[in-house]
Amino acid sequence: MAQPFCTGYCLLDHTPLKIYNQLTVCLQAGIRTGRKGENDMIVEWSEAALTEIANRYGQEARIWKLASDSEGCGCAMNGVAALWSIDAPEAGDLQAQSNGVEVWYEKRHEVFFDERMRVSYDPSKRAFKLASDGQIYSNQLRLEDRRNKEE
Repeated sequence: MAQPFCTGYCLLDHTPLKIYNQLTVCLQAGIRTGRKGENDMIVEWSEAALTEIANRYGQEARIWKLASDSEGCGCAMNGVAALWSIDAPEAGDLQAQSNGVEVWYEKRHEVFFDERMRVSYDPSKRAFKLASDGQIYSNQLRLEDRRNKEE
């Protein structure tokens, strides 16, 4: 691992920031977003988004996993945001606060996301959007059905 070096100060608590393999880390908070506790992620769904996932995936698609999917990206740091419909969370997954459906994520992926995000749906583009107050993760958020289907 490359030696860390000081890159500035955290805007939240003014502690020094260091960089490890391209991830900026707040030394006190431990997470680049300044999250201090566990399971502090909040994912708010618009009514249009909830209606559309029910239309596309059925009413039983109630458990979703937020991921930074790096498959095919060449580098784990170049992942794209994705939501996967799953049967059940895996051991160790963390649950985000969410309205309408359950949202789970892996602890290792939380550094890629802000604490509070929104999922909306644009019917004119037939596309989902994942955004926070600080950025837009995707205007065409990839949703994927990863549930086991009985034949």
